[in-house]
This record gives sequence, C-alpha cells and structure tokens, in this order.
Amino acid sequence: MNLDDLKDQSKESFDNLRRKVQDSSAYIIAKERYDVLPQSTQKILIIVGSIVLLLVLLMIPISFLGSSSDQMADFDETKSLTRELLKTQRELQQAPKIPPGLPAAALQARVNSTLNQARLLPEQILSVEVTQPKIASMIPSGITSEGVLVKLAQLNLRQIVDIGHSLMSISQSIKLTQMNVNASTDDDHYYDVDYELTSFRAPDKKEPQQNNNRRRRRSRGGN
Repeated sequence: MNLDDLKDQSKESFDNLRRKVQDSSAYIIAKERYDVLPQSTQKILIIVGSIVLLLVLLMIPISFLGSSSDQMADFDETKSLTRELLKTQRELQQAPKIPPGLPAAALQARVNSTLNQARLLPEQILSVEVTQPKIASMIPSGITSEGVLVKLAQLNLRQIVDIGHSLMSISQSIKLTQMNVNASTDDDHYYDVDYELTSFRAPDKKEPQQNNNRRRRRSRGGN
C-alpha cells in the first residue's frame, strides 16, 4: 500500500465519519438551533469553537513536553544516584581492611607493653586483667568480644589523655568501651582511672571451608 492509497483511505474514513455525524439526531437539532440564531451570535460561536479547538490542539504537544520533562528529571535523578552508588562502592573497595581482633591474652600483653612505654611507677599500675566486656549483651551474634580492664592510679590529666590515646592506638579492632575517672583520695590533683578495652573478632570464613576439607579427607581415608 503506497502513500496515495493511505491518503484516499483516510479521506474516505473521514467522509464516512462526517456523514454519520451529520445524520445523527443530535447534530440535526444543534444545526437547526444554530441556524435560527442571529448572525452575530453565530460568529461568536464560531470564534469560541475555534479557540477551543486551538487550545485542544495546543494541549496535546504541551502534555507530551510535560511528560518528557518529568522523564528527564527522573533520568537525571537515577543517573545521580547511580554515580553515588558507584562512588561508594569504589571507596569501600579502596578502604583499608580492618585487622582481626586480638585474643584476650595477646591484648593483655600489648596493654602491658604500652604501659611500660608510658613510664609509670609500679604503684600506679594497679591491675591489668582479662574481663568480660560490659557491652557483650549488645554485640550481634557471631561477633566475638574479649576485654581487658586496666586500673591505674595517681594519674595527672596529661597522663590520662596520653595513655588513653596509646591504648586506643593498639589496633583498629580494639575499642575503648568504658572509662571511669575518679579523683584520688590521697590528692585531688591526681586521678584513679579505669580503662576497659574490647577486642572484636568476626568469625573466620576460611574455618568452615577448612573443616569441610578435613572431613572430606577423613572420609576418603576411611574408604
């Protein structure tokens, strides 16, 4: 079917539609009422009808433009969100890995070494003991936590800050979860301080695989 055939078919369809409209009772009644109107009123109706038709024709492209604008806004928002997600993913991939937490005995040894470097007097170090962290009940299941409680006496403000910073710098997986400072009973210019350090360890993902490999080897040996 060529272009001329399409034109003829469209014209024929339009003529059929026009004849149906003209043959309808509503059109005949409206035509009769229009014919009896004064000529000035007829002109006003023609002008009003033309304006309405023009507005309808204009609203079609305007609605498409509005829809296109909304789609572009959604596209820009999605593109911006995608960029942020990709940026966050790159930052996570480039972030340094946190070392695994230390066992309680190893943490206790590191704390003793740190205190030795602080050059405290023997009477200032009351105790360095392995303890159950007080926040253990708030830690998610699957995360192992071990704590060390450090009790020191007769510290000045500078020593409190320096020792606290040194203890927190032992490892990124070691956190200072509690700290109590009380004025010394002998001299209120010095303070007795308790530091509670907690080591957090996530389960090693390699352990289940190693256990499965061991079981497979045992089963093969039994066979």
